[in-house]
Amino acid sequence: KRLRILNLNDNSLTGHLPDEWDEDNLIEDFEVADNDFEGPLPHTLASARFLKDIHLSRNQLTGSLPTSYNNLGSLEELYLDGNQFTGELPQAATIYDGLQELSIHSNNFEGRFPTENFENTLRVKTLELHGNPLLTGVITDNICARRDPSLSY
Repeated sequence: KRLRILNLNDNSLTGHLPDEWDEDNLIEDFEVADNDFEGPLPHTLASARFLKDIHLSRNQLTGSLPTSYNNLGSLEELYLDGNQFTGELPQAATIYDGLQELSIHSNNFEGRFPTENFENTLRVKTLELHGNPLLTGVITDNICARRDPSLSY
């Protein structure tokens, strides 16, 4: 429960991700990209209240984003690209409040992208959505032409 950084990137690790997290966990950085993990996202990871970075890119992960992730208000980086995720993204959720980097490309997300959560901020540095053929919506000029420095972190 005292672990703050878990970085297992770039290995050949297999199996399911651990699903035994709670609010007493001090984990801030959960990185397991470029492995062969499979199965769904761990629902209990959202209980880790200090979690800032989730990097799960390029595994064999499946399923949808658990609703428990909607309240990850401290999250700054979410990398889910290169997996087999499906389902819709939350439309109004705390998960977007501090998000600076979102990479969900090369999955099977569907439905409307929640543009309104990204329009009036300077905090977003990375937004990678390509390769989700059923993801719809409009990326407005406000997302790309962020000019008001009072909206930045």
